[in-house]
Amino acid sequence: MSWSETTAQNPVPGLPCPECGFRIIVTIDAILVAGAVHCPSCRLELKVDGEASQGSLSNLRRLKAGLDEAERLRSNPTGGGLGRA
Repeated sequence: MSWSETTAQNPVPGLPCPECGFRIIVTIDAILVAGAVHCPSCRLELKVDGEASQGSLSNLRRLKAGLDEAERLRSNPTGGGLGRA
């Protein structure tokens, strides 16, 4: 099974470790705050190249802001903004 097939079939956000195959849980916060993730099995560190990934990181920040806003609206549906129909 290919990497993309393995990743697409698993609902947990992450990827298989390129060294040992163990599933590394990856969150938006881990990428934006730490800039790296570690394999809990073999301890391999995968770092984000901030310079080469500027566009992707910017898009990820916008996605996180949108998700945070959606969660805020969901938690407080009468607090303005989009209401329920």
